[in-house]
Amino acid sequence: MQNERGYIERPFDAGHFFELVPDMLCRMSIEGKLLQVNAAWQKHLGYTSRELLSMSLYRLLHPDDRSSTKREMERQRSGQRTVNFINRMQSRSGDWLWMEWNASPAEDGVVYAVARNITGRMQAARKTRLLTDAFQHCTHGLAIEDPDTRRILACNPAFAGLHGRTVEEMTGLHLMEFYPDSQKDVVSSCLLRSAESGSCKFEAFKSRKDGSLVPVQVDIVFVRDEHGDPLYQIVTAEDITERREAEKALRESESRFRAVVESAPDGIFIQTGDTFAYLNPAALRMFGAAKEEEMLSRPVVDHLHPDFRERVLERIRKLNEERIGLPFPEERRFLRCDGSFFDADVSAVPFMHDGQHGALVFVHDTTERHRAEEERLRLRQDLFQSQKMESIGRLAGGVAHDLNNLLTPILGYAEILDGQFGPDDERLQDIRAIHGAGVRARDLIRQLLAFSRRQSLDFRVLNLNAVVRGFLPLLRRTLPENIAIKEALAEGVVAIEGDIGQIEQVMMNLAVNAQHAMPGGGQLSISTEMVAAGLLPRDVLDEIGPVDCVALSFTDSGAGMDRDTLERVFEPFFTTKEKGSGTGLGLATVYGIARQHNGMVAVASTPGEGASFTVYVPVSSGEPVSSVADAATLFSPPVEGGESVLVVEDSAVVRSFVADALRHYGYRVSEADGASSAKAAIKDGSCCPDLLLTDIIMPGMNGRELYLELRHLCPAMRVLFMSGYAASVLEKEGVPESGVGHLHKPFSVKDLIEGVSGLIAGPGGKIKKPKPKI
Repeated sequence: MQNERGYIERPFDAGHFFELVPDMLCRMSIEGKLLQVNAAWQKHLGYTSRELLSMSLYRLLHPDDRSSTKREMERQRSGQRTVNFINRMQSRSGDWLWMEWNASPAEDGVVYAVARNITGRMQAARKTRLLTDAFQHCTHGLAIEDPDTRRILACNPAFAGLHGRTVEEMTGLHLMEFYPDSQKDVVSSCLLRSAESGSCKFEAFKSRKDGSLVPVQVDIVFVRDEHGDPLYQIVTAEDITERREAEKALRESESRFRAVVESAPDGIFIQTGDTFAYLNPAALRMFGAAKEEEMLSRPVVDHLHPDFRERVLERIRKLNEERIGLPFPEERRFLRCDGSFFDADVSAVPFMHDGQHGALVFVHDTTERHRAEEERLRLRQDLFQSQKMESIGRLAGGVAHDLNNLLTPILGYAEILDGQFGPDDERLQDIRAIHGAGVRARDLIRQLLAFSRRQSLDFRVLNLNAVVRGFLPLLRRTLPENIAIKEALAEGVVAIEGDIGQIEQVMMNLAVNAQHAMPGGGQLSISTEMVAAGLLPRDVLDEIGPVDCVALSFTDSGAGMDRDTLERVFEPFFTTKEKGSGTGLGLATVYGIARQHNGMVAVASTPGEGASFTVYVPVSSGEPVSSVADAATLFSPPVEGGESVLVVEDSAVVRSFVADALRHYGYRVSEADGASSAKAAIKDGSCCPDLLLTDIIMPGMNGRELYLELRHLCPAMRVLFMSGYAASVLEKEGVPESGVGHLHKPFSVKDLIEGVSGLIAGPGGKIKKPKPKI
């Protein structure tokens, strides 16, 4: 049908609008069964119409909203209209959507309803609520101000409370009202700069309502529109009273800490990463640095002795990564800037420095403690050594007299025989060999006595190479033939100051030690070399200081030694030999002689690879003297004499030798085997000698007592004493070592004749020296 305007009129079709409405329209039963839905349901929930019509509304509802929705459906049943009812529905994707419902009362058990998806609105409302809550409940003061008028548009309670006012009292007030006059210019300047940069931050005092001042930190941010025009400014104000008090306390604490640290006697340093970040004055002194800048940023391990570096690097790793400190002191060895080292006890705790993890390290120098411990140990060892040497001395003194009595005729007759054979006589070399062996035996006895009494040594400038070459023939005769001796001596003269007998003792002891290390034979290498001070081993340098040295080395191809043996090898009486096979004094003697020569002995050995002993002795700048006695210079004076000598000696072999030697050189000799026979010979008038040559220690009466008794009978008689005992024994007998004529057994023919002729003259018997005082 066409109306008056020419349009065709058709019946109203609501179905077209049903599908076009963007809200979710539906018909459903009062029990929630969906009977009809529009296309918006699929759009919002993701389900097809067919799927939805097979569902109940309650299946889509959030569990917490089902009971409230059922109550609304009951209201529909009673004819009431539903307006703006809200619940949640789940989409196919699993999201929960907020829905706002409007529904007409049920007719014939059918409800007509429309649901609007308000999820976005709810989220916005929640966000707004969150911002409002944050604004209201923030403990920092927040305010919004008009950028043109500088008046407060809104503020939170914290901002108002900071000023001692309520929120209502703050609204509309001018920003500058809260600053004292003394700070308004500074604040205005900050605000002007912030208007240009968009923000500013400053600290100032604000006035409260009661007139009191409170320190605050103020942050201002300008908010602009899309055209850059200012909309408002957000002001944050924080009460910094506690912070300033904390900062003041921190400054005072840091000042106290620095005062304590700077004046601490122990070294304290801060380490960040693996480098120095701070050192107190004591630490700088320990490391030998004049200024802190010399140490800062330098790796800590560069100032650690190599023996400790690996262990300390692991400690640094634990400090940096696991924050594990070192609460109990551990010993470390540090290197100073000049390369020397010092020992210290170290403890450390994790520490933050300039925002970096690190450690606060405490260093207690134990150098003096170690020195005291070493001194205590040295004194104890000296006491032990002294006690042992006292025993050796008593033993040596007991046997020395008998040994010297035996050596006296051996040496004396060898000298006499030396002058009785021509240079081409084959027996001359044998005689001189006998004499040489006797001289060495005499020297060994003297060394034993000197060592036991700790007497001063006979130091002379020696050519060590010459000493070694002169001693090698004896070593080759001493060691078994299955030990090959190889020598490698430094070129030229290597001069030292030393006692030749002691140096030879060192060589003999080291050679014997090598022999015991090679029971099946092997090679012994003997070498000398010059060693500059800078090339000395650390342990040697520590003992003798930076001096140029001559190194005498004995290296064997024997069994070697383990670490435990190396640590004790120079201890007196320590031996690895079977019981009864060694005294344990050989290497201890080497050590003692080396130290007496201002030197040191070092040993290096590995089990199965032999051992090397090296004696370091300082170089001498003097001119070496001859170190080897010349057998051809045996005493052979012209035969003169005629003076009478009474020889009193209880040892028949010594008495016989002395008498023969004196007769050989022209003296008239009478003999007595003791004090009794000597007195008898003079008292019966059979002799009145020019010289009394007497032993000191004899049975019954000693030589001094004998002389004092006989000089009344022969006033012109002089006296010459002889003895094989040590000086300490003679002093007990009342005979001083100096001031009187005294021959020490074993003596040579030269010593004997010079001693006798020094007291009496030639054939006339004229007295050459005054009577000795006894």
